[in-house]
Formats: sequence, structure tokens, C-alpha cells
Amino acid sequence: MPSRLIFVNGDKYKGCVDTEIWELSPNKVMESVDVVPADANNDGGESQILMRFGNIVGNDPSQIRPGSRIRKASLVVTAFDPGSTVNLHRMFVPWPRSATWNNLVAGVSADGQEASLGR
Repeated sequence: MPSRLIFVNGDKYKGCVDTEIWELSPNKVMESVDVVPADANNDGGESQILMRFGNIVGNDPSQIRPGSRIRKASLVVTAFDPGSTVNLHRMFVPWPRSATWNNLVAGVSADGQEASLGR
């Protein structure tokens, strides 16, 4: 039977983990930030946002059952500055919420090893 599940971090779903890392503040930990605006006020250096969604698959009624076919999934990303470019890459390596530019070795490289090549 087809069903629709929506995961929005909040009351029922708490599995989203995100953080931002900055090239110009390479040791700054941003884990306590509620909103992660990419390339926010950081003096023009590169910034990267890391997101992961845990506890989506499982046997709880609020989870996707293991082995289920997922027909559609969407992630809404909002660019609020005209001309902004946002690239999305699948991460291949684990990272802590306390990640920094330096402890990820100069940020994340979309090199097929740390993150996917495609956008």
C-alpha cells in the first residue's frame, strides 16, 4: 500500500544533523547554529553546509520500512540572494556535528572520495 511520509525536523522527527564550515574561520565550530545559511556573512570566503538525515529507515510506523521502494524524495533549498549558486553533493565520509574546515582537511572536496562529483 503506497503511503507518504514527511520528515521535517521538529516535534516528531529529530534526525536531521547540520553544520556549516568556513574557509576563513577554519577552526570555528558552528554546531549550535539553528539556521545554516551557506556563504553567510563570512567576508567572502567559501562556506559549506553539511546535512544528514538519520533514523529515516526502520520499523517504527513513522519510518520508511527497510526494503521499501522510494518513488520520490525532495529537499527544498532556498537561495535568497539573486545570482546565488548552490551545489549539492552526496557525502561519502562520516562527519561530526562539530566539524570544522580544518578537521575536514580544507573543507569537503567533491572529488568522488569525500563527496560525489555530480551536482
